[in-house]
Amino acid sequence: MKKTVSIASAILTTLLQACSWQLHMPVAEQDIGNANDSWQVHCETAKSHSPHFEEPPGVHHHNWLWAIDDEGQPIKLQGQLVDGFFQLNASTSSPPISRKFLRQRCMQTISQLDSGDSLVLGRVRAARQDESIDTPIIFPNRENTEAAVSRIVVFGDSLSDTGNLKQRLHVFPAAPYWLGRFSNGPIWIDYMEAFTRLSIQNHAHGGAFTVKHDAIPGEGIINRIKESGQLFVSGSLQLQVNDYIELSLQNGQLQHSDETAFVIWAGANDYISKEPVTGVIDTFLNSPEGASGYQPIVNETIAGLSQIVEKLYAAGGRRFVLLSLPDLGRTPIVLQNESYMQKSENRTDKERRVNLSKKMTELTRFHNQSLQRAVDRLQLKYTDASVFVVESGSFIKHIVSGSTPDNPSASFDYGFDFISNRETVDSGVSCVAIQQKCYSGGYLGSDNHDDICPDQDRVFFWDIVHPTSFAHCWQSYMLAHEMAENNWIAPVPDIQAYKLWCEKVSHRSWGVEGSTWILSKQ
Repeated sequence: MKKTVSIASAILTTLLQACSWQLHMPVAEQDIGNANDSWQVHCETAKSHSPHFEEPPGVHHHNWLWAIDDEGQPIKLQGQLVDGFFQLNASTSSPPISRKFLRQRCMQTISQLDSGDSLVLGRVRAARQDESIDTPIIFPNRENTEAAVSRIVVFGDSLSDTGNLKQRLHVFPAAPYWLGRFSNGPIWIDYMEAFTRLSIQNHAHGGAFTVKHDAIPGEGIINRIKESGQLFVSGSLQLQVNDYIELSLQNGQLQHSDETAFVIWAGANDYISKEPVTGVIDTFLNSPEGASGYQPIVNETIAGLSQIVEKLYAAGGRRFVLLSLPDLGRTPIVLQNESYMQKSENRTDKERRVNLSKKMTELTRFHNQSLQRAVDRLQLKYTDASVFVVESGSFIKHIVSGSTPDNPSASFDYGFDFISNRETVDSGVSCVAIQQKCYSGGYLGSDNHDDICPDQDRVFFWDIVHPTSFAHCWQSYMLAHEMAENNWIAPVPDIQAYKLWCEKVSHRSWGVEGSTWILSKQ
């Protein structure tokens, strides 16, 4: 089995081959071309990895196309930039311009291509020809008028990246990763935008740290070079937020404060960057309170997340969701680890992995408890704001146990096969059950179908840390459920109906309320 290439190693390799990088995320200029007709419809597309539905859904030749009308002319959009979103003017056209209408126009555009290829359709955005910077659209007629929130701004890492890192590097994540996502299909942001009808502006970059951390004692020059390379290319959440405030907001102030929710999900990269380093990972996990332990790094990370909320509050933000980390000790990274306690001659490989799982679970718990305390302090400090934590680990427990968030005693089958994909590591004293990954290739991609498990539609983990598209669909449901409980958005759909929708999209049946995910010329 091939060892998965780490994001840090892949970024370092790419960085050393490069001449220069534009670290700051490009955004649409506020005052370029005041003419309303300069805006057009941009469709995210790519040639599919294979024209056969039963084969891997990864894509090659990622591209954006300009949508055209029945006469072959570009579709013009009238509106203006507001808070980094393109706000459509009220439409008098028939049919009126809506999400469904624009998506159908994108599909009709790619259906007119002569290549005969199967094309995947991802996001639909507004852009200008002279910029080609893709901007989420706010539609004038809100489908969920009872919802307080109409738009979401996301800051995060690879769990939330919808192609930002791929756009910057061009080389990875490559097929069978889907359209620059770190998964085998759409991720939670794609699903949430589809079923909640919210507009989402995403600044997340794969590999991003929360903050820049100083070297810990004994870390070594090579690992610091790798982390510096990763930070240089992927950046940090602090950089994401600074760019958003400086480049997307007029005079650094949010215009639609009450309608905007900020979703912040990060922290894993601040810790798992130590995992591959023999010696460093031992002290990092086994002596958590020391100078080389994880507690000082967690404290810096949580302080950084608090500072991000404070910056966004100063810019006018009043609604904040921070996601906790899933249990890192139950991810497939434990099964593939070769660095932890390698020099301990008194431990078997199974004992080493069981202990690693336990320590990473303890780290996760410490991070999540610290995050909750920080959010409690922020809520007390900013009484006119709403700040809460969504516990991703609890959601996973619901899924594994087969219980619903509304009624923990009610059983529900989410559609995963946790039995066939479970690997139990038994040290003789204790054991731990971990779900196996589906994809055994690297971030640079693979054309070998043997690198993908045969039952990817029912597996939770796509690679060593990232969920499958089907798991992302449920993550989206859980997040939307919590936002609905706080009266930010409309109630989520019936859970059984949502499951059927998830299966339809993530299992590549592709037809969703007139907005399909793939077009095959068959």
